[in-house]
Amino acid sequence: MCKEIFFSFLFSVLMTVAFAQTATEARVWKSVEALNKAIFVIKDSVALEVLVNSDVTYGHSNGNVED
Repeated sequence: MCKEIFFSFLFSVLMTVAFAQTATEARVWKSVEALNKAIFVIKDSVALEVLVNSDVTYGHSNGNVED
């Protein structure tokens, strides 16, 4: 019984550590959410300019590249 509790606790701790976000991942996710909101929710072109680097390009499946 004690072994089962120990291994359950150990497994819980390991899973928490394995799926925890780093500070960088959390910052990237926050930027993605802000970008999504600027595009689809508030449709704010000024916020979009702030969030997206001017060097970003978009490649279409037919090979056309837009900036």
